[in-house]
Amino acid sequence: MFLIKMRQIVGNDVEIVNSLNRAEDQLAYLELPLKSDKTSKIIELLNY
Repeated sequence: MFLIKMRQIVGNDVEIVNSLNRAEDQLAYLELPLKSDKTSKIIELLNY
C-alpha cells in the first residue's frame, strides 16, 4: 500500500522507488536487547 501511494506521488522513477524500498526496510527493522523488561513487555504485547 505504501509503495502504491508513493508511486502515485513520485512516479515510476527506478532510483526513487528503490530508495523508498530501502527506507521502508530500514523502518521495518528494529533491534531489541535480549534481556530487558521493555523487551519482555513488547513480546508479551505482540503475542496477544
